[in-house]
Amino acid sequence: MDAFLETPPIEIQKTPLLTKEILNMLPYPTCFADPKGNILSKNDGFQEIFTKPNIFNIHGPYDPKDLKNVYTQLTPDNPIIQHDHSEKPDDNENLIWYTRNIKAVFDPQGNCLGYTCQEFDTTQQNKDPLTGLHNRAYFMEQISLRLAQHNRLSRSHPEQTIPPLTAVYLDVDGLKVINDEVDENGNEIGHAKGDIHLKRVAEILKKVLREEDIPSRIGGDEFTALLEILPENMDIVKKRLQEAIDQNNLENPNLPEVSISLGFALYDPSKDRDLWDTFTRADKNMYEAKELHYAKLDPAIEERLNQVANPPN
Repeated sequence: MDAFLETPPIEIQKTPLLTKEILNMLPYPTCFADPKGNILSKNDGFQEIFTKPNIFNIHGPYDPKDLKNVYTQLTPDNPIIQHDHSEKPDDNENLIWYTRNIKAVFDPQGNCLGYTCQEFDTTQQNKDPLTGLHNRAYFMEQISLRLAQHNRLSRSHPEQTIPPLTAVYLDVDGLKVINDEVDENGNEIGHAKGDIHLKRVAEILKKVLREEDIPSRIGGDEFTALLEILPENMDIVKKRLQEAIDQNNLENPNLPEVSISLGFALYDPSKDRDLWDTFTRADKNMYEAKELHYAKLDPAIEERLNQVANPPN
């Protein structure tokens, strides 16, 4: 089958029906495209994923301007590119995540003849099985990509105001008490209730945060997200979270009340080696907030909020 994947697009154009029959023998959604990205042939699996476009988009979650020359970056020595992207079949279904492999086909002289594209469903690999949020491994991978993108935009567009990256660290209050509950016979019954509690927190985050905020569960009762938002809008996020929590508690009067502690931190390239340093500060702020039982803002955000609230004369 590898030999078939090297088939030049000109041969595909000659026998599109035969090519599709052979493509349908492959276990993964696959297509062939010419050097401009126009799809020449695709199997039924690929057609099912992409019902509209006739040109496949290799930009994925990145800024297309940053990757407009990605075709020319593929060479005989480096012919493959890989990235993640998502599809949402309709408003009633969850996002499906795919890893897309694109391989350029070259002739002996090094001229690009076209591309092979294959899709691999990685939805479950990226998900926390209990809550359906992203898992720790996926979150760590994505914040590295997001930081690289943020830095590229900052360098290439210094005249623009790029929304800063804000780390959000969230801890569920009182989960241990719920997990430790036993019945009158001493049997543990708390963990099942604890799982329900965590699912409720996840639903709250899904309701308030966007998919691009990468809401994730990274530990037992710990959740994270990465926002690209101006500091003065953080209070809006806090308010929406609290409103969603209040509504969830109102709808579940017979269940333990959901309560969370929040910590925020603004990415600061002068002190943070990477975004995980930012999340470490957000984690510290979250534990301070747990003591105070309200979300304590990072000093950099608080200073900016004060500037907005009290502009100079």
